[in-house]
Amino acid sequence: MSNSPTGRHPSRLLIVAAFAAIYISWGSTYLAIDVAVKTIPPLLMLATRYTIAGLLLFSYCLLKGEKIPSIKTFFTIGIGGVLMIFLGNGAVTLAEQYLPSGLTAIIVATVPLWMVMLDKRHWQFYFNNKIIIAGFLIGFAGVLMLFAGKGTADFASDKMKLVGFFILLIGSMGWAAGSLYSKYKRVTGSTTMKAAVQMLCAGLFS
Repeated sequence: MSNSPTGRHPSRLLIVAAFAAIYISWGSTYLAIDVAVKTIPPLLMLATRYTIAGLLLFSYCLLKGEKIPSIKTFFTIGIGGVLMIFLGNGAVTLAEQYLPSGLTAIIVATVPLWMVMLDKRHWQFYFNNKIIIAGFLIGFAGVLMLFAGKGTADFASDKMKLVGFFILLIGSMGWAAGSLYSKYKRVTGSTTMKAAVQMLCAGLFS
């Protein structure tokens, strides 16, 4: 029996498209940022990118007939956007001035670890589950192995690379904190509208 909410298995084409979106669309973001920050001030690039994307998505939601969120709802959604996009992606944008995109992606891979560490209300469940603990340790070891193979000896001689590293750690924690905030501070509205508001707030905040 299918575990899908609709009672049907997703088609292989949809599964391939979903993975393509992650590996190609999302993954290539790091390379695109690496190219952009060579000629555009990092925060200006971030602000332009997310303000335009937020406006386009917000307009799309309005054309579909969705209501504009109340000021309180807008603010609540916006906090998650500032934490995830401004702090999280902003850290990536700043750090890629000093770090290669491949190394940046590896450091950002620590986000799931921070999700567990910052989700205090579920610590008892997480740290009493052997499978979760094993996955946590394996994931952390994997990140360390990948990180060790990226010429980390340069950090001792290049202070700006070290600065970029700590900026990314703060940004990764920000993304995890924003994700948890959005998870527990539930508000009404479609996922599309929430994404639009998050991008708008992050873009304007930048």
